[in-house]
Amino acid sequence: MNSQKILKLISITIYLLIIIGCSNSDSQVVDDITKFQWKLVSIELEDETIILSERSYAKDLSYILSFTENSTFSLDTSVNAAMGKYSINSNLLSFIDYKELSEAGTNDPEQLKIDELLLQRLMNITEFKTNENFLFLISLNDKFIFKKVN
Repeated sequence: MNSQKILKLISITIYLLIIIGCSNSDSQVVDDITKFQWKLVSIELEDETIILSERSYAKDLSYILSFTENSTFSLDTSVNAAMGKYSINSNLLSFIDYKELSEAGTNDPEQLKIDELLLQRLMNITEFKTNENFLFLISLNDKFIFKKVN
């Protein structure tokens, strides 16, 4: 890895750490997440952090999460779509009946890994936090970080 890539990765990591440190769980309102679409920007696992690159997004709608006020949500993965129901109580969040709507595959290993993580671990989310432009979906071992789509 060359020094420019390392510097860029360090800069992005520091930026995300600042954002995470500034998140505020005291102002959680359902409207905060249902009014916007959210684009996945990183996944923090117990032993690894995945920062999505431009090539991670196969199409403009890749990794877009949308909540509705009627307790349903949709998520576009790299080439597929998924949907289900959600439940919110204060800043506690759970996903119910989460399923992928199609079985198309991707040849890109990065996209495949991200898709599998979303499908396998999103059901484990137990809480969310927001700040001005970011949504943090948190489980015991994972954190999915989304940025508000303008």
